[in-house]
Amino acid sequence: MFKLLFALTAILTGIVAHEAAFANCCEGACYRVVDLEVGWRRDYINWKTKDLCSGYLSGNIDDKLFFKDINSYTISGHAKWLAEHYYIRTSAEYGLTDKGRAHEHFDFRNCNLCWPLNLHTSDPIKRRSEVYDFDGAIGYPFLFYKCHLCIIPLLGFSFHRQHLRVKESKDSSSCCDTPTNPCQFFQCHSSSSFFIDSCNDLRCDWCSNPFASESSSNIARNIGLINFHRTDTYRITWYGFYMGADMSYACDGNWTLYWNTEFHFLDSCHRKRKSFTGVFCVDDYHRTGGAYGFNNIVGFYGYIANNWYFTGSVDFNWWRAKSRHDEMVWKKVGAKLGLAYQF
Repeated sequence: MFKLLFALTAILTGIVAHEAAFANCCEGACYRVVDLEVGWRRDYINWKTKDLCSGYLSGNIDDKLFFKDINSYTISGHAKWLAEHYYIRTSAEYGLTDKGRAHEHFDFRNCNLCWPLNLHTSDPIKRRSEVYDFDGAIGYPFLFYKCHLCIIPLLGFSFHRQHLRVKESKDSSSCCDTPTNPCQFFQCHSSSSFFIDSCNDLRCDWCSNPFASESSSNIARNIGLINFHRTDTYRITWYGFYMGADMSYACDGNWTLYWNTEFHFLDSCHRKRKSFTGVFCVDDYHRTGGAYGFNNIVGFYGYIANNWYFTGSVDFNWWRAKSRHDEMVWKKVGAKLGLAYQF
């Protein structure tokens, strides 16, 4: 239900007074324009965590997770009202992913292991994972050069979410149920590689394999490892208030250029992970911390006829969230095309 409501919001919020009407605002009237766009975007998320299990396991974890080339197709709408003494705008966007990969470098150190255990994976992000965006702001318009240039300082609030599902390339549990070699488990995953030194007592004892099922090994339970293999889910939410500005320049009666910028200083980032590495404190990890970043959109409006406009834009986002033992960087680029109608 939430997905459907968000998609409908992205469409219905296309009731707007947009930059195309800025040049006419000198008359003191209020303008609205219907704006609906379709687009493409690519997201990158780099997430680093370490020392997550102090006080829980007698070991340390260093995990680097990189979501790369997350391509999504989006639908978005804008709602803006422009009058002589006030300006209000909202926007919403919903997208479904088409492709992408999750690269993970997982390092586990434990007193039961003679040498660190290292895991490297590269698995696809499932199609139809989702991205959401919502933005709302208020401001006061300042007009220059006979109303051709409009600058509007803004105070706003934004919400962004990536809900990603990662499916292992191959089900390692199926190929390790009855291994011919007790050590076969550590090589059977096609997209992963495990390394345990030969001096480790666990290396060739299948019953003591730290990645075996929980019922087959007390050692596995003691160091917090199990052997589930399912779809991993990651939900990352960025939200908070910002200061920014909307600027537009009406070149003539047919073309308007605009630039929207937002600066986020005291925002929050909530990251939640439900994965199946076998390390409990990693698999059920969630944390909220401070975040900061900026969003930029550059675009144009072109007049067609009878108050109809076509529009195009490109955008770039950069965000960073950092707290103790946890750091995340999110980058996004995108492009959109759409139609607008001015009331």
